[in-house]
Amino acid sequence: MILGWHSSNLSIVTTNAKRRKLLTATGFVGAMVIGTLFLAVLFVTAIVILTGISKLTDEQRGNFACSLDQEIDCTGCDLAENRCPEWSTSDVETLARAEIKFGATIAGVFLLYSLGATRYSLTLLKHIATYQIEFV
Repeated sequence: MILGWHSSNLSIVTTNAKRRKLLTATGFVGAMVIGTLFLAVLFVTAIVILTGISKLTDEQRGNFACSLDQEIDCTGCDLAENRCPEWSTSDVETLARAEIKFGATIAGVFLLYSLGATRYSLTLLKHIATYQIEFV
């Protein structure tokens, strides 16, 4: 956002101004590429975790149930074994899958937006690089 505001306030009247605007556009492209890569890694990680969540151990189930239950309805969360027997393994797996699917969906939507913004930033960089300054 700051790079966009900075770029919109720069006019190209000299070669130094063009170089500054080109540097700002390059920074914008870099920020968009880093953001897009981060979202892609987040999306792929969510999909990979989603495929491996089918086999939870009893310890993992108890830890996950105790961390999700914010109203302290679970019993034995302070114990080492048999934590939160109120939640079955299938309940925890269903809830975990739903949360990971939600995270993957949000990451996918933001990834699509980020790809469009990255495409725009590359077009902007190309237009600034080929901009010709003419003196009358």
